[in-house]
Amino acid sequence: MLLDRVLAQDFPFLGACYGVGLLTAHLHGVVDDAWGEEAGPTQITLTDEGREDPLFGALAPSFVGFVGHKEACSQVPPGAVVLASGQACPVQAFRVGRNVYATQFHPELTRESIVTRLRIYRDNGYFHPDRLADVMTAIGASTVTEPAKLLTAFVARFTAPRLGTTGRSESVPAQEKNPGGV
Repeated sequence: MLLDRVLAQDFPFLGACYGVGLLTAHLHGVVDDAWGEEAGPTQITLTDEGREDPLFGALAPSFVGFVGHKEACSQVPPGAVVLASGQACPVQAFRVGRNVYATQFHPELTRESIVTRLRIYRDNGYFHPDRLADVMTAIGASTVTEPAKLLTAFVARFTAPRLGTTGRSESVPAQEKNPGGV
């Protein structure tokens, strides 16, 4: 399985939302419905380990991110390091090894993209359909800037430019950073 190879080689991986469930279940943690969160903005706080992490350390110690999930990690897998938490969901992010990351929140979502997504998923149980206006108001009133910095930090860390033989900046091939890459 590809995920086994990613984990065995500690290959750079960032899984958002479903990524937490996928890694948790695969690594024998617990995913259940104890920590579901209604779709919209939520406060996320970095743990001590998160503040020291090469990716998460680029974020503010506390920030707002977009969520919306019925299930979540209620027991991290053995060896996982919790990097961020929230009041309604204690595991908002974790790392396995040095390079495999998962977030419960969505670092890729903007206001516009979450609004589009929620209109599509309106009747799928991420919030009561009668609450659509309230959810949209909360999204419109939120300031969500930090999560996108995580994506920037991930790309910067794993595609660090180097000066090549041409004198131009070149990306380091994944195989050089992680021999035997996936």
